[in-house]
Amino acid sequence: MESPANPEILKYDPKKMKKNGYIEVTVKIPVTGVKKGDKVFVTATEFGQIPNDGMLSCITADKKEIIIPKKNLTID
Repeated sequence: MESPANPEILKYDPKKMKKNGYIEVTVKIPVTGVKKGDKVFVTATEFGQIPNDGMLSCITADKKEIIIPKKNLTID
């Protein structure tokens, strides 16, 4: 997989993140740290390559990194 731009370098700016390989997805099944309906960022490459039963590294609105099962996420 390609290495995405570091979100810290992008200052967690949603516009910059979207321009640098991240997509915004919605949590449809909550896990510890996020609730249903929350928006998180994942790398588009990772989201496309990981199977539905895989785990994704996500960036939350409060700039924390959290691991969420892909099946718990949906693209709007």
